[in-house]
Amino acid sequence: MHASMADSGKETTLPKFPTRWIFTGLRSIDIGAQEEVELGDGFFLSKPNDFLLSARDHHAMNRREYDEAAQVSRYLVYKRVSPTHFMGAELDDRGSVAEVFQNGLVALQIIKPLPTLGFIFHGMAYGGPTFNLETVERRSPMNPGGWARMRIFDREFLVRVLPTIRKVQQVMAGRSAERKNAIILLQLGLETNYYHQLIAGLLWVMGMEAIFDSNNRHDFETKLCNCLGSSAAGFPRLELPNVSRTDIYSQGCSDTHIHAAQQASPWSGSAQSSSR
Repeated sequence: MHASMADSGKETTLPKFPTRWIFTGLRSIDIGAQEEVELGDGFFLSKPNDFLLSARDHHAMNRREYDEAAQVSRYLVYKRVSPTHFMGAELDDRGSVAEVFQNGLVALQIIKPLPTLGFIFHGMAYGGPTFNLETVERRSPMNPGGWARMRIFDREFLVRVLPTIRKVQQVMAGRSAERKNAIILLQLGLETNYYHQLIAGLLWVMGMEAIFDSNNRHDFETKLCNCLGSSAAGFPRLELPNVSRTDIYSQGCSDTHIHAAQQASPWSGSAQSSSR
């Protein structure tokens, strides 16, 4: 467990060695009452608590942002023990920790797109009751579309988190620029969707096209369906108005179903008019 932090009358303990932490807030998560859920490889999901919220900074955040940081569902936290503390090693540690964290964050988005707070907190834990903040990184909040918001991130997704994090880490450490670009463009699209859905959609298609290398839109559609599989449900486990349960589970990659879903989908928003 972690810091000498009081939360709901419970006390937990921080690690004995200086530990570098990086974390951001996530919304639309319901994984039970447990204060912290370990994901593995240094990652865990934590409810907001006094220790994490001590990282908030009035100079970097306005009043609304400051208050919203206490209202997120969970914080995604990555921590790494840093027993050495001379200047060069510390600087190297910051960069590598930030990279691993970003890979973990996008892995969650691959499993189930989630709204994010937009602030990433960097710093150290030395064993005290407050977080030693070094940097507040401001990014555009990730903003999934309407379809993604129709299901929360629940405990069923947890078993997929660590394998997906490791796959993303492997891709980002590899030599395939196309696969790296697909992941980066997914993240950029989620951040851009907060402001402009058309551009976000373009970024997502560019990410898929980096892998597919299609000749035309029909070739792209064929490769996308081959990737998903003919039995893949377009909208699994959703309760949607004006769409039957049979359609939700059986539409697969039928072009007619995909086109009809596009017209009704709040995911696409203003992008619908240019979808074809």
